[in-house]
Amino acid sequence: MDSCHQIFGSNKYDLNRLSKFTLFGSDDEYDYALTLCDIVKAEACHGHIVPYEMSCQYNRAFQMWSTMAFLDGKSTFSPNLNATYTENPDGPGTGVFMTTNNGDPCFGRTRYM
Repeated sequence: MDSCHQIFGSNKYDLNRLSKFTLFGSDDEYDYALTLCDIVKAEACHGHIVPYEMSCQYNRAFQMWSTMAFLDGKSTFSPNLNATYTENPDGPGTGVFMTTNNGDPCFGRTRYM
């Protein structure tokens, strides 16, 4: 995926190797799944999948899913908010930060992940 190749100065990063892994998390209310640089699998999102979504959250109490972020500008919602990349502020060559904004409006507001 193009956005997962990042160049900052003379440092090149390829995040595509991370696409083989799905990261899971949870808190008191939600389950979260994130597959970097690839589409999150349906089983990770309690059986639901939205085209081009790379992460989702699931509200256990309401048994309701929400898309959290999309791949490469593929959000079907407006505003089209997608991942942005910056080099780690600790210094050149130390890594990349990937920031995702939700592409799925929630009560007319943007949620952040």
